[in-house]
Amino acid sequence: MTLFLAMLLQSAAPVSVLTDMQQRDIDCVATFGLIAFQQSQDAEGADRLRAMAEPGKVYAGLVGSRVMEETGLPREIIAAAIAESARSQANAAIADGDVMRFLTTRYERCEPLLDAEIAAGADEPLPEPQR
Repeated sequence: MTLFLAMLLQSAAPVSVLTDMQQRDIDCVATFGLIAFQQSQDAEGADRLRAMAEPGKVYAGLVGSRVMEETGLPREIIAAAIAESARSQANAAIADGDVMRFLTTRYERCEPLLDAEIAAGADEPLPEPQR
């Protein structure tokens, strides 16, 4: 956890530690974002995975709203946790030497969660994006 995120978590009221499941979901949001970025850059191998831009946004909105509700943490802290996960995964993918292989492995673990979350949230309105 970065010092910045730790400071944000300490200043948030009420403070709540993320459960393993919430962190897993946040990590999957970051994975889908990284895949969508690779796809937007036409990275080699990115086209082997389903297009992630739209379902990734929907999943991020649903997960973000759920984690905010469950923890009482503000949107900014959840966004910081997602950004930290994305940075960590990007660094790990680069260190792996094959970014798309790394992301594909993560995608395979996260895809069932995406489908389940979207199916569960299909009847709920999506949260308004922050500008």
